[in-house]
Amino acid sequence: MKPFLVRLTKFFLLQTVIAAVVFGSAHLHFHKGYLAALGDKLDLLESEGPPRILFVGGSSVAFGIDSEQFESFQRQPVNLGLHASLGLDFCATLAERHVRRGDLVVLMPEHSHLLAKMKPDPQLQRSLLRQCPRAAQYLDQPWPGLKTFLDQRAIPEVACYAQAGIRRLPANIRDDALTALGITSGPRKRLYSRASFNRKNGDMVAHHAMKATGKPDRLPLSVSDRGKLVESITRLNRCIAVCCRKGASVVYAYPPLPAPQYTASRTAISEITAAIESQLNCPIITHPDTAAFPLADFFDSSGHLSVVGKRKHTAVVIAG
Repeated sequence: MKPFLVRLTKFFLLQTVIAAVVFGSAHLHFHKGYLAALGDKLDLLESEGPPRILFVGGSSVAFGIDSEQFESFQRQPVNLGLHASLGLDFCATLAERHVRRGDLVVLMPEHSHLLAKMKPDPQLQRSLLRQCPRAAQYLDQPWPGLKTFLDQRAIPEVACYAQAGIRRLPANIRDDALTALGITSGPRKRLYSRASFNRKNGDMVAHHAMKATGKPDRLPLSVSDRGKLVESITRLNRCIAVCCRKGASVVYAYPPLPAPQYTASRTAISEITAAIESQLNCPIITHPDTAAFPLADFFDSSGHLSVVGKRKHTAVVIAG
């Protein structure tokens, strides 16, 4: 009996070590993901005192603001841009929770923010929570009840961690070995990763030295549901009211668009602009015309400006 118990104990110890290695590898993988950069942005919000400039929006803010140009304003710039598909409510909640007296909040949501659903889709929300568990505090229902989680999510989550851990294990071992040897010139980093952001301000900077890799969208925007536009402006106004009650100032700036898409979307842009200018309860510091840039100023998609485009757009915002 005793030899059997010894073998059983060794077996379970071995399984525990394997599980720890696999899940540790998965943790490292998710910890380096693009959405994990939210944790660094939260650290900036918690460590930097007012007065600050908080740039609020999706990835067009991450790619479209050069925070260093604002440092002469004697306000610490914090770029909160991450992913438009996280939804307008998530971005607004982030600003509401962290704004302080004396801050300046620059709202710059993408048009997709204003015309699409307010909340993130479940799959993206799960990715966000894997990469940055702290994001749960900005979501209405981050986790289902225990029974629902065990019935519907536990096995898929374990499988996701196991798959990611096993797949990324060789790369993690390689990277740790290079670091231990003091070798910094490892494999080329992924563009969409946590390491691609400037830790000082939260700007996306890894693409500065890269060539453009895609073709920005030229398809026209369409206001198919005016109710969603009204709902979005109402949500922005609620954010503005909260920020003002806390002693901050709020302004609105239009997001960048490729010039061909802007030209093809004049009807929708006019409708969006009219609604914002008549209903939004804060100053508007730019005009849609000044947010239209040549295709050459975009890096890989409609909202993602190259370093040249970023500096042009930042100059427009500063002028506003």
